[in-house]
Amino acid sequence: MCIRDSPSAIPKHNLAKYVESAKMFKLVCLTPDKISSQITICFSGFLSGNDNLEVNWKNLIPCHQNDCIYAVEYAGGTIGGLLKQLIFSFLPSIVKGGALPVALSGLGTIIEFRNVFKSAKHQAKVIGILLAHALYNRFPFKDKSINLVGFSLGTEAVLSCVKELYSLI
Repeated sequence: MCIRDSPSAIPKHNLAKYVESAKMFKLVCLTPDKISSQITICFSGFLSGNDNLEVNWKNLIPCHQNDCIYAVEYAGGTIGGLLKQLIFSFLPSIVKGGALPVALSGLGTIIEFRNVFKSAKHQAKVIGILLAHALYNRFPFKDKSINLVGFSLGTEAVLSCVKELYSLI
């Protein structure tokens, strides 16, 4: 499901800048065989946003047996992406040898990590805003009760969604 499929969501609220800046936004149903009036939407945290969503939320499913549970897949940073940055930052210094280049390379990695986190945090906020507008327009869940659950960076998306919904009311 995609907010772009909702014709009333974008023009009415001028969301074009958010839609353009969202790198990825996908709702993945974790309980496909279930039909319910209760919907739980889950947001994973930083470095786990693109991991296996079913594994991230497997303990929630038994607690919400009557809910239809969705996980939001968004560009929230991955462990693989961070490890790749670490390897490419440290490897040249280690091959050349010397403590100073390794230390300076480590400083660059910290700065890169900050940039990755800042970008992921921005993405979480954008996704929250887009979801808020979709929910406000009752897309894709008409006449459903919605629960929002998040951990770590996912809480930024939840907070952004709730704030935006509040501003729309």
